[in-house]
Amino acid sequence: MKLTGRIWYAIVMLLALLLGVIIVQTAMSQSAAVTLTWTAPGDPKPDGSQSKVYKYFIGADRDSLTDQNLFDAYNHWEKYAEKLPGQPDTFTVELPEGTYFMALKSCDSVGNWSDVSNVISIVVDDVTPPEAVADLK
Repeated sequence: MKLTGRIWYAIVMLLALLLGVIIVQTAMSQSAAVTLTWTAPGDPKPDGSQSKVYKYFIGADRDSLTDQNLFDAYNHWEKYAEKLPGQPDTFTVELPEGTYFMALKSCDSVGNWSDVSNVISIVVDDVTPPEAVADLK
């Protein structure tokens, strides 16, 4: 049985930070791959230059996320930064069906955390197809 699916997307912009979501159906029962996309921020240095941030903390929860509760998100991940400031960056994770709020923070090499990004709301719909008709006449 080949699974085919629908694609949902949401793109939200906060100042210069672009954070989007694409939900793509997968073969995993009742879950979907969620891909976040954003523009890598810079870490300002005293001489005016910028370097890449050290890592990101990404949270997903069924309750709304804020700067105060992001680190308490039920689902959370750390991603080490690979992109230079201004370059697009992504993170993909499997989530079961449901409604989620997602956001992230960036951290520099000495442990300074940014404010929380914009918070997006996504819906992972039921991705399990119905049973096939077996008695067509």
